[in-house]
Amino acid sequence: QSISTGPSFVTFLGQRHGHRPFPPIIPSSHFEEIKTILIGDGKDIDKVEEWFKEDLNSSPPVYVLQSVSSIIPAFLSENQELRANARKKWDNIYSCLTTLLRHAVPKCSSMNDNEKRM
Repeated sequence: QSISTGPSFVTFLGQRHGHRPFPPIIPSSHFEEIKTILIGDGKDIDKVEEWFKEDLNSSPPVYVLQSVSSIIPAFLSENQELRANARKKWDNIYSCLTTLLRHAVPKCSSMNDNEKRM
């Protein structure tokens, strides 16, 4: 019998494949609850407050992740060494933000299950 050259299919079962970044925009009501949970659990929220700013012009109001270069200007530097150091700094901050948000989100009562998947 000859070998078929027909199509082959691969399927991924499940919902968690690869990197899952946190959302850059979070509704204000959820964000306030996240901050309350983090404070209640004794977590430092300085980075969360530094990197997410409330946009009151949005309806409903939301918190928006600030652009990296607005807080770490060297992130866009033409100097490779400065840019590499800025990238390392951002990677550490991103990891910290991810850890904090993933700690608090499962405890949020105002979010449904789909909103908690981040």
